[in-house]
Amino acid sequence: MEFKSCSLIVPSVLEMTKDPNMVTVPSRYIQLEQDQLDEANIDLNSSSDDFPVINFENLSLPMSHHNSQLYQSELTKLDLACKNWGFFQLVNHGVSNSVVEKMKEEVKKLFELPIEEREKLWQWPGEVEGFGHTFVFNDQQKVNWKDDLFLFTLPHALRNPNLFPNLPSSLREILEIYSSDLAKLAKSIISQMEKVLGIENKEILRLVEFDGMQIINMINYPPCPQPEKVIGVKPHSDTVILTILLQANQVEGLQVKKDGKWVLVKPLPNAFIVNILTNGLYPSIEHRVVVNPKEERLSIATFLNPNLKYDIGPVSSLITPQNPPKYKTVTNKEYVKGTFSSEPDGKAYLDIMKFVIVPSVLEMTKDPNMVTVPSRYIQLEQDQDNVDLNSSSDDFPVINFQNLSLPISHNSQLYQSELTKLHLACKNWGFFQLVNHSVSNSVVEKMKEEVKKLFELPIEEREKLWQRPGEVEGFGHTFVFNDQQKVNWKDDLFLFILPHALRNPNLFPKLPSSLREILEIYSLELAKLAKSIISQMEKVLGLKNKEILRLVEFDGMQSINMINYPPCPQPEKVIGVKPHSDTVILTILLQANQVEGLQVKKDDKWVLVKPLPNAFIVNVGDIIEILTNGLYPSIEHRVVVNPKEERLSIATFLNPNLEYDIGPVSSLITQQNPPKYKTVTSKEYIKGVFSNEPDGKAYVDIMKLY
Repeated sequence: MEFKSCSLIVPSVLEMTKDPNMVTVPSRYIQLEQDQLDEANIDLNSSSDDFPVINFENLSLPMSHHNSQLYQSELTKLDLACKNWGFFQLVNHGVSNSVVEKMKEEVKKLFELPIEEREKLWQWPGEVEGFGHTFVFNDQQKVNWKDDLFLFTLPHALRNPNLFPNLPSSLREILEIYSSDLAKLAKSIISQMEKVLGIENKEILRLVEFDGMQIINMINYPPCPQPEKVIGVKPHSDTVILTILLQANQVEGLQVKKDGKWVLVKPLPNAFIVNILTNGLYPSIEHRVVVNPKEERLSIATFLNPNLKYDIGPVSSLITPQNPPKYKTVTNKEYVKGTFSSEPDGKAYLDIMKFVIVPSVLEMTKDPNMVTVPSRYIQLEQDQDNVDLNSSSDDFPVINFQNLSLPISHNSQLYQSELTKLHLACKNWGFFQLVNHSVSNSVVEKMKEEVKKLFELPIEEREKLWQRPGEVEGFGHTFVFNDQQKVNWKDDLFLFILPHALRNPNLFPKLPSSLREILEIYSLELAKLAKSIISQMEKVLGLKNKEILRLVEFDGMQSINMINYPPCPQPEKVIGVKPHSDTVILTILLQANQVEGLQVKKDDKWVLVKPLPNAFIVNVGDIIEILTNGLYPSIEHRVVVNPKEERLSIATFLNPNLEYDIGPVSSLITQQNPPKYKTVTSKEYIKGVFSNEPDGKAYVDIMKLY
């Protein structure tokens, strides 16, 4: 199976610690933010009695004994362990002691192999499997204090033909038995969870019953001369269905977060430590590993993931009107790919899967007693003072599109001069105002009028257009992924508008009829205008064969965001839209009133844009930066809010047809100008965009090759 994970090769920590002169830790491994020294945040009073222990023998009684007090009592303990801890130790689990002991012995021998032998099992570039470190994506990233051997073990088809046959034969032999026994045990645990949850029809078990994916990670945490400065594994929750951990020696190190404190897990001999995913009823729990100053810690983590053909989402029998879905449903391929695309960090990936609905800012500001901003909206890190107050409207590029719309026979100075202005605007600013753009004033004014009326609708009417769980479209806030995330000071209505097949049948027909009618005209006019702008860009760049235009010429995607930035009693503490570059081809912005607020970053200063009447403000998106190989860069911009007046705007975003790839166009690539960006499919690109909050130029930076 292919994962687009480019885990970097990192030197062996185990070999590094063999140096008798080593007394300090290399800077790359120092992770002081892990509150190791904060004893107030570690529960030193917890005992082994506090941590749940499940006797699986009591859950393995024959069906005729399932009504017995012994069985029901153990089932209740399992329920409470999953609900309150997300972890438990499993004793009398049915895996024979001889298999467990042999597995421990082979892992110990594995890490005792000479480095020359272990190097034969080293990760290959671009692969996640093998000896090394998983989830290391760049040379600046801090690295955990461990070595591991990471393997796909089941189904057999997933095994790496360059790796599995090269394992020591005795390790290979026990892995066959151990992996099969743990797959069977995992299914039995899930079956008991389903019973206590009242789930029928194997709604969870079916995900793994046939060809569920199993991964085994054998981990060595070497002793460290400065254990307080490093971390074996940083805090995270596991992105799998179940993890079954076997400690291969009795050195402690695993800590579980419970009620805001870190609890040290004291492993029972030959017990498995199990941690658990439902609709939030059984939460996955953050855990970490700390290292020892004198002794290595050995562990074997077995991860169970679903068969790739199934979707991941809340099971239907747990969903009720009182308990609506709290998480999105995605294909398992999408889910697994996402988990292998970033370093485990807290519960970050699970937070991405959550549905989060944010209340209306517009309604909040109607309270006449409101004088302070709720803490969720305060974003003081926005450098409000770094504004270029001396810029004038003359500084900001203005393109007269009438001069670019002359007949082809007019190869005049007027046309060439305007083409040069367009080129310089794209190259030096990434933004320009577009006047005489051919979209009639009547269409522009009607669009403004309808957007104004939209935000004047009673809240009861706007709620009919509210975002539904798992959807980005509708009234609300786009790109809000968790309840802790800071929120921009705005309300918006986001819609996919073209091609027609993308329109949301639960949303578009519910729009006010007069808004729907003008949207039909406005969206077509702006699609036509966007193509004309791209055509002129291609001319000035000397591109032929419609290398950019072809991406949008037929069924290019268009979305529209109608935005209200309400007045704010503390405007210096909030942001309308935080600094970002647009991840699209082009954005065409129409201000629906003349209240200023858009600021563009130029030479590290924020320049206020003063909109011309009925002009469009056009900006180059990240995709144009990628297509032009950086010649036309996308530019960071933001929106600040007004203490007394609302600001209304209509942003139209142009994205490519999903059938095309996104990457530097071939005619701009030379030996002197090699590609600076990756090439990916449009589907991959757009999925990535909607998985993260816009933040600076973070997404285009991910696309860079160097």
